Amino acid sequence: MGKRTVLWGLLGFMFLSGCGDGGAAVLQRRSNLEQIGVAYQGFYEANGKAPASMAELITHMNSVSQGEEAVTDAITSLEEGDIVVNYNGVLGDAGKNASDVLAFEARAPASGGYVVMGDGGVRLMTGKEFSEATMLAPHP
Repeated sequence: MGKRTVLWGLLGFMFLSGCGDGGAAVLQRRSNLEQIGVAYQGFYEANGKAPASMAELITHMNSVSQGEEAVTDAITSLEEGDIVVNYNGVLGDAGKNASDVLAFEARAPASGGYVVMGDGGVRLMTGKEFSEATMLAPHP
């Protein structure tokens, strides 16, 4: 077996086992942000405004989730401070806020991390990209 084959095998194992920043932990972090983005947009559509607080967002998430594990995990990440949300933001027409950060991992400002954009898309940003990103504008 060649050195390249061994290297690729080792890298693949690390990714699948969660070493480095891969595997199930990354999927969970992304899922939490996706759930929060969906709930934020759902609240906005149902109420004509964005949630003004964590309590409003969590109440909405609980009312529509019927105890789904993915939603429960996202709520836990909010309550524990792992995710920061730009509450009371202005969501426009579909795609209008695609480049605005709606919510982000608490570590993102310092070292980068996953963010959910105003259009619901989740992406990984470096700390530099995050510092240059536009946050979802608050309601006036």
